[in-house]
Order: sequence, then structure tokens, then C-alpha cells
Amino acid sequence: MAPLVQKTHDAYTVGILCAMDLERNAVRYMLDGEHQRLRAQSGDSNSYTLGELHGHNVVLACLPSQQGKGAAATVATNMSRSFPSIKWRLFVGIGGGVPSAKHDIRLGDVVISMPEGEHAGVVQYDLGRETNSGFELKGFLWPLPALLRNAAQDMRSNHLGRGNRIEEYMEAMFKKWPRMAAYKEPLEPDVLFRADFPHTPGALACSRGCDPSQAVADRRVSLKAPKSTTG
Repeated sequence: MAPLVQKTHDAYTVGILCAMDLERNAVRYMLDGEHQRLRAQSGDSNSYTLGELHGHNVVLACLPSQQGKGAAATVATNMSRSFPSIKWRLFVGIGGGVPSAKHDIRLGDVVISMPEGEHAGVVQYDLGRETNSGFELKGFLWPLPALLRNAAQDMRSNHLGRGNRIEEYMEAMFKKWPRMAAYKEPLEPDVLFRADFPHTPGALACSRGCDPSQAVADRRVSLKAPKSTTG
């Protein structure tokens, strides 16, 4: 195996932050190649994975065992201090609770946050209050940079007519890293159950023990052709 490429801290322009190790591993093994680790900067307790993705030098970090915006802010601050040339910062991970009547999002879809109305596309839910008519947001975060918003719009337009290459990228990852097979999409249909339905403890799939009468029938979908969406 050829020795890993070593670059300087200034060479990295894209920072990716994940909340969980499960998410970090999914990003790590999609890199086109990894780079040699660099000496930690003074006062920086983060652990970084360095590499290249589609021609960009990427630095990847994960939150420590504790979660929350405080831990995320610390990791992001340390990353910015150690890698001063970072221009784009992405928070990548699993989206829980995102399906809605407006956005038909299914298991296997790729979701990119986009501004809408007065909201920037990223919602900080502690800036709000629960009312009789629902959750009322108070304030909002700054929107994504225009360059990233335009790139997302271009991608949505491209996928409308040409499809996407998600399956191709996933198959390439599984071929290169066979142990990542655990990240394959389920071969069975995606079945959405009622929110208050108690699933069978320890079951790897809902088809093994969960009561099918408790499923929301119109949410069944085959995962043969994953799509990307924005919302």
C-alpha cells in the first residue's frame, strides 16, 4: 500500500462535523482517499480524519461522547482554529422526524436544508415556545451561503431529468470497504409505523415481529431508486 499523502493544516478548505460515530464512519468511507494525520494543535482535543473528496481537501470530526449544541460548538471552534483555511462547514448526519405532508421524505433519501420564508433552512428549536396552535419559532439562524444554495438548486434540477448517482457511489464504497455492508439500505420496503407504536425490542427489521396493521399503509416504498431532495 502506498504511503498516505501528508498535507498542511492550511490545505483543508472543507470541514464536516458529525454528531455520532455511526455518521462519521459513513462519511469517512465515502472519501476518495485519506491523508496522513497531522500533529494536534495546542488546546485542540478533537480527533480528525483527513482526506480528499471530489477534488476537495476535507477534514472530518465527530462529537465526543456527549451530545448537544455546546459540544458541537466546541468541536467546530477547535476545527476552525486548527484548520484556518476552511471555507465551507457542513453538519452531516441522520435526519430523524423529518417526513411531513409537505415533504415526502423516505428512508434512503438525501436531504439538504434550504431557506424558506423567514427561516434559514436550519432551525434551532430552543429559539421558540410551545403554544396551543403548535410550536412557534422565535428568531432564526443565518441562511446558507449563496454559493451552496445555488449548488443545491442545480443538483435538484439535474436530478429531476438525469437521476442521481447515489447507488453508484454506495456500490463503490461497499466494493472498496466490504465491512461497510452494514450501511446498505434495507432490501425490504420502508414501512412507516404509527408514532406511538412500540416496536419489537432487538428486532433488526420491522417485518420480524411488528404488527403490520399498525403501519401507515400509504408510506410503503421500495428503496431500489433512492432520490435526493431539499427541504
